[in-house]
Amino acid sequence: MAVGEGMAFSSFGLFVEPLEEEFSWARAEAALGFSVSLLVSGITAPMVGRAIDRFGTRRLLVFGTLFTGLSFLLLATVSSLWEWYAFLAINAVTRQAISYIPFQVLIARWFGRRRATAVAILGTGLWLGAVGFSGTRREGDAGSLQCHGATNHCLTDGTEEVTKDRAVEGPGGQQLGSTVR
Repeated sequence: MAVGEGMAFSSFGLFVEPLEEEFSWARAEAALGFSVSLLVSGITAPMVGRAIDRFGTRRLLVFGTLFTGLSFLLLATVSSLWEWYAFLAINAVTRQAISYIPFQVLIARWFGRRRATAVAILGTGLWLGAVGFSGTRREGDAGSLQCHGATNHCLTDGTEEVTKDRAVEGPGGQQLGSTVR
C-alpha cells in the first residue's frame, strides 16, 4: 500500500514534458495542476482523519485505493487544461485516503514496541513506489496513467487482508486487543 501511495504522490513530474508536447501547454500551466493537487490534499487531510474515526481505517484504505486507481484512469482521458486541474483535484482527495494519515493510524494501533521502525518501513515503501514508478512512463500517451490506475486497483485486493483486525502489542509484549475496524 505504501508503495502505491508513493507512486501516486511522487510521480507527477514525469508528466510535465508529455503534457507540454501533447497539448502545447506552457510548463507553468501543467505544473499548476500539481500545485492545485497539493493544496487540495492539504485541505482534505483533516477530513481524512474524521473519516478514519467515523468509518475505520480499513474502509478508508479500500475506498482510497479503488478510487485513486479510478482517478488515474480518469486522468488518462484528459483533453483540456480545465480537465487536468479538475481531475487532479479529484485524484488529490482520493489519494489522501491512502496517504500517511491512515498508515500512521495503523502503525500507532499495531505497534507498541518498535513503532519507529514500523514508521521508517512505511517511509521506505512510499519512496520505493516513487522511484519504481519513474520507469513506467511511456512517451506521448496516457499509458503511464493507465498503468498507475491498474496498479492501484491491484493493491485494493490486498488492502482488505492487510488491514484485518490485529492484536496490538504493548510495551513489555502484552496484548492490548484488536483495534482496526
